[in-house]
Amino acid sequence: MIPTNIVTAINKVYPAMVDVASGVETAGNKDREKINLMVQRAHQTGVSTPLLTEIRRN
Repeated sequence: MIPTNIVTAINKVYPAMVDVASGVETAGNKDREKINLMVQRAHQTGVSTPLLTEIRRN
């Protein structure tokens, strides 16, 4: 999962969770900007899961 396809994926299959490990890396390292973008876009879907609810609280 990458920032450019997460919204489509969530809206299509309503997963309980998504694997974004390599999708938020740049040159093999976690990229804070990509992580923030991924979370932001996941929230934009409006899909409510326990994990997204917890992330919103923090």
